[in-house]
Amino acid sequence: MDKKKRPNPDHPMDHHAARGFDLFDSTADADAAAEKFKKKLDSKFPAKAKSTSIRRLLSIAASIILVLGLAGGYLFTGQESSSNWTTDGSWQIAPNKPLATTVLAPNRNHGEVAQAKLETATAAYLNQAYETAAADFRSYLNLEQQPRPETYLYLGHSELQFDPTKAIFTLESFLRDAQLDQYYRDLAQWYLAWAYIRTGDKAKAEQSLKQIADPVSPILPDAQELLLLLSEDGVGLGN
Repeated sequence: MDKKKRPNPDHPMDHHAARGFDLFDSTADADAAAEKFKKKLDSKFPAKAKSTSIRRLLSIAASIILVLGLAGGYLFTGQESSSNWTTDGSWQIAPNKPLATTVLAPNRNHGEVAQAKLETATAAYLNQAYETAAADFRSYLNLEQQPRPETYLYLGHSELQFDPTKAIFTLESFLRDAQLDQYYRDLAQWYLAWAYIRTGDKAKAEQSLKQIADPVSPILPDAQELLLLLSEDGVGLGN
């Protein structure tokens, strides 16, 4: 795959340039590197009227790149990854970011208690309180006799953030539904791949990603890139 052609809506730079920046262990280290770079600029470009704006722009650009690079070192909220490939790029479907929840809109023809629990779960999910969301999604599924099948996708995605083994079970169960819309099927395979990555099963992660093959799927570019990164890694997976 030609990575240069891959859309990158979140970062103003090519995602390969970000790879080196996950070497910073802390924000303080990144700040120190930025300050050192600014001092070099001050030395190379003295403070003259004609060069002031250029020097300032370069300093700002350096700071932005360092911040983005440091942020790229964290794929899951609050968790630093030891594998460089996991920080490569900006995913269109980020594994740790909530999906739109329009499909989970309450259905007032169903039980009020169950629908209230679904609303609570949805609110927690959107706030990235994933453990709370997972507990409430399960309560809804236990209360509702005819639950929305997509709930299992949101449950699995929530579990991915704190218990990938549970996420594997939930997502695999979801994928056994033959009536699934292809978009939701691709999402489930994408999150399932990350669950396998989190549990160290590279082969199954690759197998899940290869199931995402529809040329018009919005998840396909991410799936292809993650497959490439897994093939380049050449070593065991780490968290």
